[in-house]
Amino acid sequence: MTQAVLNEVRTMFESPDTYASTMVICLVDKYGVEAFEWDPDSIRLELYDVYSAEVPQANLDKINAALLAITTNQFYVSLEAFMSICNALFGYGVGFHAYDPAEIDEMCWGITEIMLLAPSDDKDPKQMFSNEIRYYIGQRAEEEGFSRLPKPLNAFAVMTDQFKNTTSGFEDTDPEMFAAYWSTQQDSVKEVESMVKSKLKQLFTQIEQLPLQNGDSESWKEFSGRGLRVPRRNILLGTGAARQERLPAR
Repeated sequence: MTQAVLNEVRTMFESPDTYASTMVICLVDKYGVEAFEWDPDSIRLELYDVYSAEVPQANLDKINAALLAITTNQFYVSLEAFMSICNALFGYGVGFHAYDPAEIDEMCWGITEIMLLAPSDDKDPKQMFSNEIRYYIGQRAEEEGFSRLPKPLNAFAVMTDQFKNTTSGFEDTDPEMFAAYWSTQQDSVKEVESMVKSKLKQLFTQIEQLPLQNGDSESWKEFSGRGLRVPRRNILLGTGAARQERLPAR
C-alpha cells in the first residue's frame, strides 16, 4: 500500500464527515469479518498502527454502533440500543449511561443506514422492531409536532389515536389555518427526507472513492439492503455493566 493510499485512508477515518458504513466496509476489506470480534480499543490501536490515524471518539462510536447492529439483534429489539445507535450514526456519540432520546432526523438516518448494513430478517415492517421502539417513534413524532412521518419512519411508527385526531375537522372549521398547518407539515417532512437523500448520496460517494484492496466500489455497493452477513447474537441489554457489553478483545 503506497503512502498516498495510507494517507487517504487515515484522512477518511479521522474525518467527522465519514459515515459508519464507509469505515466498516474499509475494515472488512482489509481484515475480513474478524474485525467484528474486536473491541473499540483494539480497532483504535490497529488503525493508529497501520494508518497513523487518530480516530475521533465520534467515529469510533459510529463503528461500534454499526458493529453492534451487525452482530446482535439490539437495534431491532432494545429501545436503549436503538436510540444510542441512531445518535451515534448521526455523529452525536453513544451514551448508555444517560437517557439521550433519538430525534426524528436521527432515527430516519439511523434506520436508513442500518437497513443497508444489517437489514432485519423479518420483512414485515410491523414485525421488524419491538413495540417499545415503534411506540417511541410515534411518541417522538408527537413531541416534535409531526402529524405524518418521513418515509424512513412511517412504516414503523405507532401513533396515538389522540394525535391522529389532532386535525380532525380542522379543515372544515378553518380551512386557511389548516392549509398553513399542512404546508408546514409538508415542509418538515420534505426537509428530513431531503436530508436522508443527501446523506445517502454522500455515503455512496465515499464508498466509490474508497481505495479498497480486496474489492471494488461497485461490488461493495451491491451489499446495499442485504447487509454484511454474520451470525447475530439474540441478546437483550440489561442494566449496569451489561449495558456496556462489547465484543471480545482482539
